[in-house]
Amino acid sequence: MMNGIKQFLFGILGLSFIVGLLYFLYKIIEIVFDNIDKVNPNIIVASIAGSVTIIGYFISRYIERKKVVELQIREQKLPIYEEFVAFLMKMLFDDSYRNLSEDEKSKKIMDFMLDFTPKSLLWFSDETLLAIINWRNISQKISNGEDSTIALKSLENVFFAFRKDVGHANKKINKGDLLSLFITDIDTYRDKLA
Repeated sequence: MMNGIKQFLFGILGLSFIVGLLYFLYKIIEIVFDNIDKVNPNIIVASIAGSVTIIGYFISRYIERKKVVELQIREQKLPIYEEFVAFLMKMLFDDSYRNLSEDEKSKKIMDFMLDFTPKSLLWFSDETLLAIINWRNISQKISNGEDSTIALKSLENVFFAFRKDVGHANKKINKGDLLSLFITDIDTYRDKLA
């Protein structure tokens, strides 16, 4: 009850502040326009030029800061993406992995996902995170006997999301091209991937 009253009072106080600020700005603009004929034109030009310079400075600083943050995030993502692809390649092509029992494989996958999931949660874009979630959900269904082509399609969507996230356009890459890097008979699946 007390929190509700406090929120209401703060809301009224905030609204009053905004209304007061808008009224103040209105009065300043009104005074300027009422007295514009009395002001030296050089002062007006200098004020406009100064305002544009200051606004331009803050906009360029904002854009620069945003680019620095994006670069730092990209630097965090790249090793995680590489780690995921390396683990996938190891699962597919490493004889020492393929010779493990199903329980040992499950344990290795679980260990990898326990390390991978917190990183993906923190660093991946929304699109990439959704692609990973979709791939994991489909992969779990595949183990229950569903069509494996659906899992391949969702895995390729993960790869496309990785590439987009690090700045690639993916414009000249067709469905199945990324999978063809490690699936030799990809042409038998291409129709289903489209």
